[in-house]
Amino acid sequence: MSAYGVVNTSKDSIWIEKYRPKTLDNLVGNEDQINKLKDMLETNIIFNLLICGPPGVGKTSAAKCFARQLLGEYYAEGVLELNAASERGIETVREKIKIFSQEKIILPKRKYKIVIMDEVEAMTTTAQQSLRRIYEIYADTTRYFMICNSSEKIIEPLQSRSIILRFSKIKNDAILNRLKKICDAQNYNYSEDALALLVDSCEGDCRKAIGYVQMAASLYDKLEIENVYNICDILPLPLIKELFLHIQEGQFKQANTATGKILDEGYSNQEILASLLKIIETDDMSNSMKMIYHGMITESIIANETGISDLQFE
Repeated sequence: MSAYGVVNTSKDSIWIEKYRPKTLDNLVGNEDQINKLKDMLETNIIFNLLICGPPGVGKTSAAKCFARQLLGEYYAEGVLELNAASERGIETVREKIKIFSQEKIILPKRKYKIVIMDEVEAMTTTAQQSLRRIYEIYADTTRYFMICNSSEKIIEPLQSRSIILRFSKIKNDAILNRLKKICDAQNYNYSEDALALLVDSCEGDCRKAIGYVQMAASLYDKLEIENVYNICDILPLPLIKELFLHIQEGQFKQANTATGKILDEGYSNQEILASLLKIIETDDMSNSMKMIYHGMITESIIANETGISDLQFE
């Protein structure tokens, strides 16, 4: 059994599932929100939850870990998991959620059945309104955990009947540490710089990072910088550094030529501009110069978004 509570050792298994945390202690990042869940378990005062945040930050894993720790051996019969993106209508509420809420399941005292609804922002307004009534009717036996990227599309009556936990992007260091443990468990070799670059490209999405590492392991004997460019489809650093050097030195003709070469490789204007911003943020230039370049790149981003197809520096 691994540190994540996983027994499966098949090299062909999906690593995202193989290394999915089994307890709240195994989760990465969002410590404040995880501590709130731990407090609920300790006090045994369980609320309906609305867990919001960007993809790959542990929202679904947190809900499942909480339910598993609350219900223990009763997890299989005491939890209903749904993906509202594919089960978004009122029929799901009536035929699945309501029926599950009505079922008589013998649980230990002060334990509740749990409905975990993923991607709940896809649920229709009518379905959400119907769910509101179910919250009230079955409050003595069932708790409802809604998971979404943004709470904007969740009707206010459901929000007001839930504790809202807002998850944020996971810090690179935390993802990097988790990937190192996974690579070691899989006996997969990697370059430290390559793994760091891979993590940086995922922008706080731990699930994406694990998926990329497994893809690398299926293609390469060792993770190297060049592999990361291919797998993550990110702009090679030497190309973007060359472009930025021309911009710094006022060589705009050369900068536009370099931009053309990058575009010919299949990268978009937005990818070039986003990569330039990252270069600026990590460069050791003065803050005042960073602000100047940042403003220039931001103007280019806005111009590109308003319909300009050709990226030009001048």
